[in-house]
Amino acid sequence: MPQRLTPNFADVQAHYDLSDDFYRLFLDPTQTYSCAYFKRYDMTLEEAQLAKIDLSLSKLGLQPDMTLLDVGCGWGTTMQRAIEQYDVNVIGLTLSKNQAAHVQSRFDAMDSPRSRRVLLAGWEEFDEPSTGSFPSGRSSTSATTATTTSSRRPSRRCPTPEP
Repeated sequence: MPQRLTPNFADVQAHYDLSDDFYRLFLDPTQTYSCAYFKRYDMTLEEAQLAKIDLSLSKLGLQPDMTLLDVGCGWGTTMQRAIEQYDVNVIGLTLSKNQAAHVQSRFDAMDSPRSRRVLLAGWEEFDEPSTGSFPSGRSSTSATTATTTSSRRPSRRCPTPEP
């Protein structure tokens, strides 16, 4: 009999359920906790995070009325951007109580006819159909995490910015 996978809430919550104020000390206003895409040297971290999200979403072929599944949805910026830019429905999965509450507040403040849900659940527990998925920054992309210096220049791991 195959073993059933279950999310490890305790380990994740010990890390991600530190106060949101703690994360605001070093994250930009998008609260995106993954790599950024610095297309130019003069970009702020917030601009670079949105550029990364926009680039990723543009590759999914999203069309109005599709449903985007965001596994490890963090604080919900990717889902909000997908609703605003692509007119899609969204479902976010997170193991963090704090992030789920933050995302729900963000959704409640949005004026959109699109369906938007955040679930306190792991991918192992999700069995609803969806059109596409967006991997969180804590997966394979975390190996290329970009950092900034005091001069706001990207690390060497970033693609060469346009002049």
